[in-house]
Amino acid sequence: MTIMLLINLFFAGFSSMTVTSRIGFAMARDGAFPFSKQLHYVNPTTKAPDRVILLVFCIDVALCLMPLISPTAF
Repeated sequence: MTIMLLINLFFAGFSSMTVTSRIGFAMARDGAFPFSKQLHYVNPTTKAPDRVILLVFCIDVALCLMPLISPTAF
């Protein structure tokens, strides 16, 4: 049962990253973000918007690590 839960969590995170990076690329392409010209660049080798994917990954990591910050640290 634990294996099924871990597999489900993996695919949920994977689909979340996919959807968010696609939306982020579309918004960067349309000029909705600051620095959109740098973000909507598509890498010719991988044919993927690497910069948007990295940005989404960093934001996701920051949001996942937020609960670890204790309220008494500030």
